[in-house]
Parts: sequence; C-alpha cells; structure tokens
Amino acid sequence: MQDKSDKKRFDFKAEAKKFFKKLNAFDIIVYCSGLALLAVMRIFFDAAWLSVVSVLFSLTGGIFNSKRYRIHNLLSTTSALFYVYICFDGKLYGEAILYLCVIVPLYIAGFVNWNKNRTQKLIDEVYHIKPKALLILAGICLVTVLGYGSILKYLLNANQPFMTALSSSLCVCAVYLTSKRYLEQWYCWLICNAVLLAVWLTAIIRDGNTSGYSLLVQNCIFIAININGLITWKKLEKYLLMEFSEEYKQ
Repeated sequence: MQDKSDKKRFDFKAEAKKFFKKLNAFDIIVYCSGLALLAVMRIFFDAAWLSVVSVLFSLTGGIFNSKRYRIHNLLSTTSALFYVYICFDGKLYGEAILYLCVIVPLYIAGFVNWNKNRTQKLIDEVYHIKPKALLILAGICLVTVLGYGSILKYLLNANQPFMTALSSSLCVCAVYLTSKRYLEQWYCWLICNAVLLAVWLTAIIRDGNTSGYSLLVQNCIFIAININGLITWKKLEKYLLMEFSEEYKQ
C-alpha cells in the first residue's frame, strides 16, 4: 500500500516540466539572451560577479512572475538582498535603504503568503486598481521622491539622490501593485526600469561602477519581460472575462 505522504510530496521534476511547457519562444529568447549578455559583461567588461548573480536571480524571478508563479517572491528576495549590498557599495543609499527596509520585507511577506497554500502554485485572478487609489498612490510617490531625495542629497551626500529616490519609490509601488495582483503593476515596472537604466548608465559613465554593466543589462531585459508580462496578463484577463460570460449565459 502506498504511503499517503508520498502522494502529497512535491514533485519538482513534474512541476519543472509544466513550467517549461508554459514558456513561449519569446520567453526562451529573452532568457537565453539575458544569460549570454551576462556572460559577455562578466568576461569582456569585468562586471562584478555579485551583480551578475543578482541579475540572474532577478531575471529568473521575472520570468516566473510573468507566468504567475508565486515562487518568484523567493527568487526576487534573494536578488534584492544582493542588490542592497551592491547599492551600499556604490553609495546609492536611496536604493539600498528602501530595498532593505521595504522591498525585501514585501517580497518575504509575498513568499510567506504563497507558502501558506502550497497546493496553489499559480495566481488565476487579474485585478485593476481604482482611479482614485491610483491618484493617491501617485501623490504619495511624488511626495516621497521630493522628501526622500532631499534627505539623500543633503544628509547622506548620496549619488543621484532624486533619481534613486524616484526609482525606489516606483519599485515600492510596483511591488505593492504586484502583491495585489493589479495588472497596472507592469506599467509601473516599465517606468521603474527605464529610470534605473538612466541611473546605472550614469553610474558607469560618471563613477566607473563595474556593477552597473550587469544591472544595465538587467533593466534592458526586464523592459522586454515586462512588456511580455503585460501582454500575458491581458490575455489572461480576456480569457477569464470570456469564461465568466459563458458561465453567465448558462
């Protein structure tokens, strides 16, 4: 007689096969291109190895998020911890402090919530944030950028204070929207990655920060992943609406 515990045991191989079946050509091209670019940055541009590892975890987490797998929180948490060290080392204190105090706890909370229900690997609902809530969120973001940027500039003498404050605020907003399963998260991530592109490009040109090479590549790849995630979630929303309409007619 088969032990009941065997039936409940998590089959990693089976789950991995299911996940890879969900990958389309775009996912594979983006992921493989990311790995290739990371190798180039490390070999030819002497990119810091820690930033390469951080980007690898972040890239994998991004793919999982676009496919609605909750485990992306664990991968993103690991990447964020590496990123905190990189930012402290580059005197980008705005990014470092906010990631350590806000982003990492949010990712951990997301992972804990996923772990409470191990049987549900995928998120099958798509929501939209209400216009009033979006305006409030935008107002909080603006005030945070001005206040936090001033602290970074005048008290901590940080590099790119207002740009890092903007990217950090956008990242917090994006993680919040992600935790609520709002489709608008993808627009927020796109803007955030565009700002971070400017931040790390400046860090490379002005400060000679070698960690910036890998993180520059990361944000370029993430723009592609976010566009794909937006398309995927819109398709899911359309499918769910059609399914609901069919059930309503019956």
